[in-house]
Amino acid sequence: DVVVGCSAKNEIVDLVEKYALDHEKKISVCDILSAENFEPMHVRRGDHTRAQIKVEDGCCNFCSYCIIPYARGPVRSKSIEDAYEEALTLAANGYREIVITGIHLDSFGVDRGGCELISLLRRIDSVSGLDRIRLGSLEPVFITDDNLDGLIGISKLCPQFHLSLQSGSADTLRRMNRHYTPREYAEAVSKLRAAYPDCAVTTDVIVGFPGESDEEFEESLDFVRSMSFAKTHVFPFSARRGTAAFSMSGQIPPYVKKLRAAQMSQTAARGEAEFYESMLGRTVDVLFESSEDGVFYGHSANYAKVAVNSEADIRNKILPIYIYKAEAGLCYGRAAGQAK
Repeated sequence: DVVVGCSAKNEIVDLVEKYALDHEKKISVCDILSAENFEPMHVRRGDHTRAQIKVEDGCCNFCSYCIIPYARGPVRSKSIEDAYEEALTLAANGYREIVITGIHLDSFGVDRGGCELISLLRRIDSVSGLDRIRLGSLEPVFITDDNLDGLIGISKLCPQFHLSLQSGSADTLRRMNRHYTPREYAEAVSKLRAAYPDCAVTTDVIVGFPGESDEEFEESLDFVRSMSFAKTHVFPFSARRGTAAFSMSGQIPPYVKKLRAAQMSQTAARGEAEFYESMLGRTVDVLFESSEDGVFYGHSANYAKVAVNSEADIRNKILPIYIYKAEAGLCYGRAAGQAK
């Protein structure tokens, strides 16, 4: 009855309400590949303590497995001032943490002549009442010395970085049309960990990509094991019609992809367990977000999930918490001082 494309999401409610009155079918879909303007969508106050600001849409990388450039169109960026004004509003409404997101966050501003992500972060860093800024997914090629110097200067930036890997095999990465090698990826992570010793690095990995031999999979598995990621999202390859990978030779049978996903997930779980074990005995600031039966849950700056018993309501408060127990996916702590 009502069909809405990626460039008309703000119209959804109005179009549905109009249809409820006149029952006239409506298609509001443009040629997304010719889209030029970022569609602003603003978050209003909800029950959460963390809000997302989407600052970029579209992608021009054309990874061979990905349909996003065709579905979302070219890069379009929100203006820095619009993002700043949205951050001001969110902070004024009680949000303590903002997550900066985009389809391809590294490309923020390239439609205006160059990457402006560091400039955006500096602007939002000045928002009074805001305690934390967290970044969405980044590409490893973004972690240059200059960009890292810029990130270090953002006082409210959380030391948690999601760097998309997709494969630890150089040959697989080439077929994926990813523009880095495992060695370059490892160098980016090394730079981050040198600059932020307590940071968490998380990632995505695809297994069973067309042509992935047993040797390539073992290379990817060994690489993930060596990187000690705080969390690894594992995906068996899923062919998307219209992408280069859809018609590639060497498609992997589903049962092989399932086995490889299970192996990779086991390796990922060990990395996550090691990350949580590293939190033992530390005191970290935790922003509490939810509660259940007197147990309050929140996240540290490096995004470790923490549980604390409390008789008082500590939601939307930041407390120093001593971690006395840790298991994969959850730390247990007790208050170590006054709320912020």
